[in-house]
Amino acid sequence: MTDEAPLQHSRGAWWAGLALVLTLVCAPSFIGLAQWEMRSDEAIYSYAVERILETGEWLTPRSIPDDGPFYEKPPLKFWLVAGGMRLGVLPTDDAGMRGLDAFAAALTFIYLYAIGCRVRGPIAGVVAALTLFSFDEILIEHGLRSNNMEAALVLAYTAAFYHALRWTDGEVSTRGRHVVAMAGWFVLAFLTKFVAALFLPLVVALTMAARPGGVGELARAWRSWLVAAAGSLVLIAPWFLYETVHAGREFWTILLTAHVLQRFAGVLHPEHLHPWHYYLTWLWETLGREGSRLAWTAGLVALVWRGCAAGDWRARAVLLWWAVPFLLISAGTSKLFHYAYPYLPPLAIGVGLAAALAVGALGSSRWVTSWRWAGLSRLGTGGALTARVCTALGVVAFALGAWAVMAGPVTVQFAGIRFFRSAILWRPAVIGVVLWLLAGQGSRVLRPLGALAIIWVLFPTPYAKHLAFLFRTDHPIRTMRACALEAAAVGGLKPGVLHQSGDLHHAYYFYLRHLGWTPWYAVGKAELQRRLEVPGQQSPVILARADYVRLGGQVPAEAPPPVATTTGAPPVTPEPALTEGLPRGILLSDDAVLLFPRPYDACVDRVMFDAVAATRLPAVRPPTPQQPPL
Repeated sequence: MTDEAPLQHSRGAWWAGLALVLTLVCAPSFIGLAQWEMRSDEAIYSYAVERILETGEWLTPRSIPDDGPFYEKPPLKFWLVAGGMRLGVLPTDDAGMRGLDAFAAALTFIYLYAIGCRVRGPIAGVVAALTLFSFDEILIEHGLRSNNMEAALVLAYTAAFYHALRWTDGEVSTRGRHVVAMAGWFVLAFLTKFVAALFLPLVVALTMAARPGGVGELARAWRSWLVAAAGSLVLIAPWFLYETVHAGREFWTILLTAHVLQRFAGVLHPEHLHPWHYYLTWLWETLGREGSRLAWTAGLVALVWRGCAAGDWRARAVLLWWAVPFLLISAGTSKLFHYAYPYLPPLAIGVGLAAALAVGALGSSRWVTSWRWAGLSRLGTGGALTARVCTALGVVAFALGAWAVMAGPVTVQFAGIRFFRSAILWRPAVIGVVLWLLAGQGSRVLRPLGALAIIWVLFPTPYAKHLAFLFRTDHPIRTMRACALEAAAVGGLKPGVLHQSGDLHHAYYFYLRHLGWTPWYAVGKAELQRRLEVPGQQSPVILARADYVRLGGQVPAEAPPPVATTTGAPPVTPEPALTEGLPRGILLSDDAVLLFPRPYDACVDRVMFDAVAATRLPAVRPPTPQQPPL
């Protein structure tokens, strides 16, 4: 059925590669899911999940902060997370909100490994998974481990491509299950992020068209595709019909007109307007910061060479998965970098392909295989045993060199005495070469050296630093909520928080609404003085940075520069005026000042401990009035 069989590899190598991906990439995807708090879109989606569980209203999720209907996207992601929490499969906390995303990320890496194996073997698969895992933004900024829509979308594209590859490359008897799988992944993508899924059928069709004769086979199988399309429609349509009946024109105005047509025309959010080369520029700059430009460029070159010059249709399919959608999304006017996430896996596969080609060339070139050095193996039985020991020690040396690149120095010490330290690549590499030459492995020396060089190019940032970042603690607002609830309980106070002024991202309301959220427009001028100074009625207060300074607060010179915002609130002029000055507070990185009056002032230290970017603000007491001269 196929014009070129996939690169052959042993079953043991396949399982060994999968074990590496599961250990080094999939397992870390679940690390520290509660270590950072919800931000922006994450808070919106988490609020929708919380309200489903609180109200029992599943069909129409609620929106932050006015609790109106959420029509921006279909609710499948909310249903899955809320259902997991209701069944007790997911915890009802931040880690639970992100649990399905981490699972989707892990499954994406497994699919990526499987695609790499079909393109060029286990080396390509392992390197592809590690490459995508090492791309910081896809894990951190609107990333695959956050409660956003990207994890499910990237998984759907990656999985659908794999099944399209198998359909194109497989026997007729196995194609039906791959069609069902592709239809299922499309349903997941469409009911998660609506029109962002529309390129998925295009990617599937391009994959099948990449193989010679693939278009004809695709056309001859039209009945199975028609059945799959009908099944997808049956699963997708009910929610849209329900909301059309219950909300009518309002539903389609928000879902389609505002968040598709106006968004991509740049009318809804003018700040999203970017030039046509935005995605290419963003990717190039990001790779430059991470030191990965050489590796990713080599991957793209490998895809172009193998797919176009060498006639490898699988590499050509991977290249089309990236190039065509990337070009199409660049044609729009409104652009956000996470829109490009579903089209980054093929570039990671290209890096894996380049690595596999390099390692293969080192082991197959004529002058390398003709290099023979018998070494110690000529000395008889004792020499053969010594040669095996040298071979094993050489493997350890090469492994130490690889670990020094990926994870950092290896140090062995006891009672303060250092016995061993390996901190650089080349010293253990040289030791490994000498040991292998002595062991009679001269013809194989270049393969581990090539692998070490590839690791050095692929991972300029040590793997250990990526893992350390996953453990980073950054949840000041969540800590503020917990501390305020404890302080109110100890002092017998009614918990609450006053948002007096300042533009805030949605995390403030998502976390602090449980304290009792009071917006500035719902209170009079006396409310600020009451919340800061009246015993028994005090609560934390949120101020804009400019208003904090206007009231006498002083921001340290080392604090981040202010961000220009429009609060919509009038300048803060409390009546009566504050008599005790300003309590201790914290300036967060988004220019919001959190003030903690006396019952809550111990929260300052706790919030600072759990914040990555924050500035401590001391209490500011009013000046002592001067006594008139006698």
